[in-house]
Amino acid sequence: MKKVFFYLALPALASSCAPAVRAAVLKSYPAVVPDSVVVYSKSHEVPATSEALGSVRVYDGGFTTQCDSLTVVNHVKLEVGKIGGNAALITEHKLPSFWTSTCHQMTATALRVNGLNTPMLDSAAVGQLLLKPARTQPRARFAANIGYGWRLAKISPSLTADARKDLEQRMSGMVWEFSAAYFFNDAMGIGVDYNGYGSTSNSQGYLTNAPHITGSMHTSDMITYIGPAWVFRSAYGKWILEGSMGIGYVGFTEKMTLRQYSGDAKGSTVGMKFSLGADYKLHENLA
Repeated sequence: MKKVFFYLALPALASSCAPAVRAAVLKSYPAVVPDSVVVYSKSHEVPATSEALGSVRVYDGGFTTQCDSLTVVNHVKLEVGKIGGNAALITEHKLPSFWTSTCHQMTATALRVNGLNTPMLDSAAVGQLLLKPARTQPRARFAANIGYGWRLAKISPSLTADARKDLEQRMSGMVWEFSAAYFFNDAMGIGVDYNGYGSTSNSQGYLTNAPHITGSMHTSDMITYIGPAWVFRSAYGKWILEGSMGIGYVGFTEKMTLRQYSGDAKGSTVGMKFSLGADYKLHENLA
């Protein structure tokens, strides 16, 4: 069931989606050009001559990517203008959150203000009036990691004691990762991951087709993964919590050497990858 979910979700993540919009209309007038709609962030700024026409809600409809603060404000102005409003009062503004939605979400009251002569606010002014900058983190992220890892699969009970002891040596080893990601906003994006795992063992062995040829046998395992990923992050001061999930190609290679003889075994499949980590920012673009 999980695999079906990712097959369906990944194409959606790769495409940009506009936020969902819902309007409740009490009264309407001839449509107004959106750029002429004035946006207020505080109720006491609204002129006393204003008339409420209804409400507009702009929210995350699921896998929404085009939802920075200025885009959402423009959607509010567009909907208010459609019903003849020339002003909007933002009554609720939900900032992006790692735990709920990666989008700015707003609710506004559509207003018709008689005798309104307030100068039109441009997009930059609206952004300064209402909220923090739409983006505080870099658009792209390139990372390289190296460490030590363990294989958690159970060893088959059918192995001999010597084979089990040899395999146990290869149940841990070095792991590395190279990743690149592009973020649609501060919280969500898409990327590609490459991961590798390598381990070795040394034990006494013999050739299966020539049991009289014995000696020290060296075995090395290599597991690799490469595939697209949905990436997400959430900043807490200088700390950035980051994670990813994806589905891609998994390859396995085992090479064995005994004296002058050598052999290998290979396999591949489709696998899923999950990761979660944290970065500490040393500089604006270095962590």
